[in-house]
Amino acid sequence: MAKLARLKKTSEYRRVYKSGKLFKNGPLWAYFLPAPGEQISTGVSVSSRIIRKATERNRLKRVIKESLKRCAEDYKTGGCDIVVVVKKNILSNRAGSLLTRATISKLLEKYNETVANKSN
Repeated sequence: MAKLARLKKTSEYRRVYKSGKLFKNGPLWAYFLPAPGEQISTGVSVSSRIIRKATERNRLKRVIKESLKRCAEDYKTGGCDIVVVVKKNILSNRAGSLLTRATISKLLEKYNETVANKSN
């Protein structure tokens, strides 16, 4: 499994929000911004208004990052910056981790389709 780089600075998040392409799938929204090279940089945004407890927010972020890491291997996205925004608590049920992986997989499929259409 390849290690994903992290978006750390607010300016990096803003750049992806402003210039990136938005894809929505259920409770997760993802902004994709193509970047040179093969490195994938990721960031996850979970509002405290959606999930009150910090431990639950951090767990959700870990689940999303792990899902991104596993799904990025399946889809050759090339170099890109990805910011995932959580709009609703999806770990409230037992199948939350599976739902998260399926949702992220669909978001990556949508991104790959648009990249493939642009290159044709």
